[in-house]
Amino acid sequence: MARLSRWVLALAIVATGSSAAYAQGRGGGMMRGVMLLSNKSVRSELKMSDEQVAKVDAMLAEMREKHSSDFEKMRDAEPQDRMRMSRELMQTMLEESKKPLAEILKSEQVKRFTQIELQTRGLDAMLADPTIGSSLKLSDDQKSKIKTIQEDSFTQMREIFQNSQGDREAAMKKMTELRKETMEKGLAVLTDDQKKLWNEAIGSPFTLVPDPRP
Repeated sequence: MARLSRWVLALAIVATGSSAAYAQGRGGGMMRGVMLLSNKSVRSELKMSDEQVAKVDAMLAEMREKHSSDFEKMRDAEPQDRMRMSRELMQTMLEESKKPLAEILKSEQVKRFTQIELQTRGLDAMLADPTIGSSLKLSDDQKSKIKTIQEDSFTQMREIFQNSQGDREAAMKKMTELRKETMEKGLAVLTDDQKKLWNEAIGSPFTLVPDPRP
């Protein structure tokens, strides 16, 4: 049952393209925010050294332990509350990681990681990230439209899961397609200048490759 609940949460978050791009990590866990640094494809993109990997692993283990009770509360929450709690927790962990990451990674690595993290969060970053929010200066109407797109996407995610009949691979494929559609709808809400700012913030496209399950 615990394994199933983790999968449900992973699907819920991946679907929104908005509230979040979680990816399946080692051990079947979810990754988002600073936890993306445990993913091999992210580490490869950043060209992390063995020493950096060891230090990052230690940092992530410490953060998981510190926020273990927060993760448990999130898993037990109602879907609408889970999305909010997930956003708040990941933002908190990102803020906590800034100082140690600045000491572990080179400045260009930190910059690229920030771009990757924004890409995986998608529309949620537009609404929740303070730096992006102040840059884009979304109007109340734009925020409302993006939020509606997120909510509609989450509803479709639930339908995909309910109809998946346990076929995780097929469900994840549909989730990926849904995430792409959701992002396209969200970008359509932005002005040309806002789209330019967003593209500059996320840098070159990155494809997150989930680590194989053990």
